[in-house]
Amino acid sequence: MSLTYAHFVMVLLFCCRVMVAGDMKFKKSVYGEPVCGQGSFFLVGNIGGTNARFALAQVRDSGFSLIALFQGDSKQISRFHLAVDQILSTIKNDYDIVVSQACFAVAGLVSQGRDYCRMTNLSWDIDTKLLIEQTSLVSVVLLNDFEAVGYGIEGLSEYELQSLTPTKKTFGIANKAIIGAGTGLGKSVLIWNELQKEYVVVATEGGSADFPAYDSEELALISFIRRSQVGSQDVCFEHLLSGRGIQNIYKFLCEEKKVASSCEKKIRESNCDPKVIAACQADDLCCKKTFEYFVTFYGRCARNFALETLALGGVYIAGGIALSNLDLFRSGSFLSEFYRNQTFRSMLQNIPVSIITSPHVELYGAILFGRRAIL
Repeated sequence: MSLTYAHFVMVLLFCCRVMVAGDMKFKKSVYGEPVCGQGSFFLVGNIGGTNARFALAQVRDSGFSLIALFQGDSKQISRFHLAVDQILSTIKNDYDIVVSQACFAVAGLVSQGRDYCRMTNLSWDIDTKLLIEQTSLVSVVLLNDFEAVGYGIEGLSEYELQSLTPTKKTFGIANKAIIGAGTGLGKSVLIWNELQKEYVVVATEGGSADFPAYDSEELALISFIRRSQVGSQDVCFEHLLSGRGIQNIYKFLCEEKKVASSCEKKIRESNCDPKVIAACQADDLCCKKTFEYFVTFYGRCARNFALETLALGGVYIAGGIALSNLDLFRSGSFLSEFYRNQTFRSMLQNIPVSIITSPHVELYGAILFGRRAIL
């Protein structure tokens, strides 16, 4: 399978079951069968603040394929090396394959040596030296999860991108920006390397950049978040563009602005679950206004990032929140805010903006980066 068409492995899905290995409960999805003697086997992962996704991949000179996917709850993991060992044992039992190489896309700041990460929204860390000591793995490399998205988008087809803008044209070979809200807010940049004739992905911690308030109501929102959550610290974009951000905006509108919420009881009982708030938008004014704010702030953040990186090659939006609310992002407030710049409005209007619809883009990126770094 070629890199360009790696996404088509999804059509091979024929088995899905819930399994328990050790302390971790995960769902296994089977995409195909390994082909002995053709390439190397990799364990790859996309480890976020909410979901931990592992995959067995087979890498060949001509491309790669996913064999099986294992999905679990990150908060069930107490020590990462134990979870990895459980997955490796399952692979050994199911396929009689001993995997020795791994690449994990992780939601946190990765060390310069790509061997350590303290997870941003979890209480544990990932240490590749410990993984090598405690598992069958011999070579392990880490990359930031939004670095992985950057490498992964090069393997996507147009069918795995939902365009938000009328234009699909780009300015030729130019920088690309990736942004995505989920448990946290991630950003990365693709910069063209003329000598190597390929894009280099640069990780960032831009989700922690300060949030710019435009008016008195937004200042009140910042003050509310400070009082209820962050104390004297500055409020950053991640306090608004994330699952926690949806909760913050809803609570502000409901408690501070007294916006009517017909679903308040159900939402409070769910501990203000962002998915419940999203599901109530059609019937609940407060939920509707919450997502109006959210999408506007998303457009503002994407615009600032596009200007900061001169992302003339396109802006790509990752993460489940945007994907689950496509109609809202198409409704106009996102692009209206994205174009809001007096000096460079015409340039922004010519930048293609797309939402990534592939559920496996981080895993693809981990495979491509791992192959480059290890093989």
